[in-house]
Amino acid sequence: MMLQCRVVSAGYASSSPVLSEVSLEVRQGEIVTLVGANGAGKSTLLKVISGLLRPTHGEIFFMDRRIDACTPLQRLRLGLAHVPEGRQVFAGMTVAENLMLGAYAVQKADRGTIRKRMHDLCEQYSVLRERMGDMVGNFSGGQQQILAIARGLMSNPRFLLLDEPSLGLSPKLVGELFQLIRQLRGAGVSVLLAEQNARAALSVADRGYVIENGRVAMSGRGADLLASSEVAERYLGVGADARFSRERARRLAKDMAMCIGADAET
Repeated sequence: MMLQCRVVSAGYASSSPVLSEVSLEVRQGEIVTLVGANGAGKSTLLKVISGLLRPTHGEIFFMDRRIDACTPLQRLRLGLAHVPEGRQVFAGMTVAENLMLGAYAVQKADRGTIRKRMHDLCEQYSVLRERMGDMVGNFSGGQQQILAIARGLMSNPRFLLLDEPSLGLSPKLVGELFQLIRQLRGAGVSVLLAEQNARAALSVADRGYVIENGRVAMSGRGADLLASSEVAERYLGVGADARFSRERARRLAKDMAMCIGADAET
C-alpha cells in the first residue's frame, strides 16, 4: 500500500475541526480522487498528508512507514510531493529557475542529474521547453499549472498530491490537464487528486472518496461514483433538473385531475 490514512482528524487553531476520522488508502499506480464542495476538507487533508498541517488524531502511513510525525521535507525525500492549490509558481523567475527549486530536496544528486531530469520533463511538456528562459509571470493559467506539476516532479516522486489543478482553466486546458494526469499513472506515479470538477476527476480515477463536512460520505470505484445518481445530483449538476421536471409533471397531473373532476361535477 502506498498511502494510508487511519481515522485522521485535523483542524486549525482558530476554528472547529475540519477533518473528522477520515480513513482512505491509495495503492501503487492508482489515481484516487477526492470530490466534494468547497470547504469540505479536501485541501486540508492534502496538507495533513504532506506535513503542512499536523493531525490532531489518527495515523498516516506512506509505503508502510508511519509519517505523521515527519516534517514536510522528510516526506518529500521519501517520495511524497505536493502541488498546492493556486499553482504558487514564482512569477519573477524563469521556467528553468522554478524547476530548479523543485529539485532542492533531491539528496545525493549532482547538477548533471538534476539537469537531465529537467531536460526529460521539458521534452515531455513542450510548452516548457520552448520558454525555458521566459519569466513565468507572462504565462497563462494553464501553462503555470503544467509548470507547477513539472516542478513537483523534479524531485522524482513516487506519489503526487494535486490540489484543485483545474481551477480557473478553460475546458480545453482541463482536458489536456487530465490527460497529463493519466500519463503520470502510466509513468508509475501514484496520484491523490483533490478536485471540485468531479466529472473530470472521476473519469480518470481508479477510485474516489466523497468528502462532506470533513468526513468520508461515500467511496468506491471512480466509474461507479460517476454513475451514482446521488453523486450526480450533488456534484455533477445533474439530477436537480430531472427532479424538478418530475415534480412539475406531478403538479401538472394533479392540476389536470382537479380540472377533470370539476368538469365532471358540472
